[in-house]
Amino acid sequence: KFRTANWNFFGIQAGEEAEPSRETFCAAEVDKTVGELLSQYFLDEVWSADTAKTADELVKALESSFSTGITTADWLDNSTRANAQTKLAKFEHLLGGPENPQLYPTLTLDSTTYLNNRWKISQVNIDTNLKLNGQPVDKRNFDLSPQEVNAYYSPPLNQIVFPAGILQSPFFNGQFDAAQNFGAIGAFIGHEITHGFDNIGRNFDGDGNLNSWWSNATNTAFK
Repeated sequence: KFRTANWNFFGIQAGEEAEPSRETFCAAEVDKTVGELLSQYFLDEVWSADTAKTADELVKALESSFSTGITTADWLDNSTRANAQTKLAKFEHLLGGPENPQLYPTLTLDSTTYLNNRWKISQVNIDTNLKLNGQPVDKRNFDLSPQEVNAYYSPPLNQIVFPAGILQSPFFNGQFDAAQNFGAIGAFIGHEITHGFDNIGRNFDGDGNLNSWWSNATNTAFK
């Protein structure tokens, strides 16, 4: 009843036409609740060291190409061009999954007590987050589950993130020819890199600070 009531409000609000099946709902809840733990089984199957190396080389090649584009853009003045190159040089890219996933090693779950399991997991997550207070920000955290088919650019962190879920066929495969990978996932990678320099990204510098780095002359030339 609670699940149906929740869907009657949030599901319809999101434009869903039918309430998800129990199986679909449960799978989504596991992913949402212990996604990093679940992801390890996925990563073990699809994310080898060779695959990671090929993906990393692909991203670096596209960043190099973007750097060439900055160098040859005749509407950029010298100061803006230098700022753009500095920002690109500070780009971080995260691929596959988190380096230190939350695996809940001390947690014992009971298949007969769903709500109690949720409470235990929430307690561990809250304790973990409280311990981060006052600590340096870990810029290698993932905001997406590795199994998710998506990608993003974060202006405050100046990083692009590609989970293993999107680094799969038909978008990417370590055994594909380079041309196939560039023509498929390469378009997505280039898209995310560009976000660092678009109408939003231009307002954040290479360290993720809110600091517009275009000169007035470049801004006028662009308009």
